[in-house]
Amino acid sequence: MTSPSLPSLPADARTERLLNTLERVSSFISSVTDLNDLLRQIMAESERLLEAEASAVFLYDEVTDELYFEVVLGKPEVVEKLRNLRIKVRGGRGFAAECADRRASINCPDAQEDPRHNRQADKLSGFITRAVMAVPMIHKEKLVGVLEVLNHRGGTAFDGEDLRILEIIAGQAAVAIENAHLIASSIRSERLAAMGTAMAGISHGIKNILTGVRGSASLIDHALQQDPVNLGMICEAWPILKKNEALISEMIQDMLMYSKRREPDLEDGSVVELCEEIFALCLQRALDSGLELRHRWPETDRLETAFDRKAMLDCVLNLVTNAIEATPSGDESYVELSAQASDDGKGIIVRVADNGTGIPEEILKKIWEPFFSTKGKKGTGLGLAMARKTVEEHGGHISVLSVEGEGTTFTIILPRRQAPRRLANGGDEDAGEES
Repeated sequence: MTSPSLPSLPADARTERLLNTLERVSSFISSVTDLNDLLRQIMAESERLLEAEASAVFLYDEVTDELYFEVVLGKPEVVEKLRNLRIKVRGGRGFAAECADRRASINCPDAQEDPRHNRQADKLSGFITRAVMAVPMIHKEKLVGVLEVLNHRGGTAFDGEDLRILEIIAGQAAVAIENAHLIASSIRSERLAAMGTAMAGISHGIKNILTGVRGSASLIDHALQQDPVNLGMICEAWPILKKNEALISEMIQDMLMYSKRREPDLEDGSVVELCEEIFALCLQRALDSGLELRHRWPETDRLETAFDRKAMLDCVLNLVTNAIEATPSGDESYVELSAQASDDGKGIIVRVADNGTGIPEEILKKIWEPFFSTKGKKGTGLGLAMARKTVEEHGGHISVLSVEGEGTTFTIILPRRQAPRRLANGGDEDAGEES
């Protein structure tokens, strides 16, 4: 036997408003991770939901036991003054200080008549505080800061429901602010680690180059001290010196290119034509290395797309050169450069394959890392890192498949699209569409 259904109760407008507030605040707070953007969102949403004239978010400095403004909105001269304002929590004056010290919410209907009101902020900003609510932002029993809203737009005081809504916002904000701090701290740690890796790689590369410079300089110095001067020894050492100077220049150029995020200079062109040029550049080098350089691409489809010709030339040329250097000479040794359209016609696939010794698994994990090189003094360790950066800046993807004893294949997939049309003022008419 089923129970009779209960009559539906009328919706409690107050509860519904609280739930809507919680849902809205959770939604926007969870989507923002930059601290300054987050604080601005908190202030804007607090003012909107509570119909307040102004708001403030104080963050807590645990070391100095002070509250301070991280984000200040308004006129530049006011912003500068308020940014330097710090409020002592224990023994300090003002609603924010008492709220933080007691870890308790405050709702004051008439600030001008309340002895707790600290008028310093009003004097600095020119704002007159009438009604104020202050709520502590606490996460895991730790004070994060204080959230304040000032002056109801209707001219009335804030009520208990308003205070409850502000407490909901403050609770969510405390979690989000702590998350933003953690993300920022993680990013700083990652950057420091990356900087350490980069510096170690740079130091190693420069040490290798300096070894060659010192050796050739020593030979030249020795030749100059002989009587007569040993020109033959100088001629022998001079190319070594020039080669190492070129390596330093190459390393600096690669570092500058790698460190900058750049938009490719897209122009419509043929990937087949690009590959033909690379094939011609590398053919003699492959023959001198005792291996065959093969090519494979369609005869009828020139594989037209928009790409940065110089950047992609450097990228693919680096892959082919690496393959030639890594493949032992032999009657059956080869490096193959190929290009084709993807099955769906929306992309272009470029492959550089060889049947050399392959790449060991422990090295394969590191090949994309900046300054990692197996060439010793011959390389800067930025070639593959630059290749991946170039491909990704084109909106493409690069991958590698290698089997020890069988060979290695690098695969680049680029989107097939048209270059944006140039306007007379040098801008782009559109961003280019994928076909």
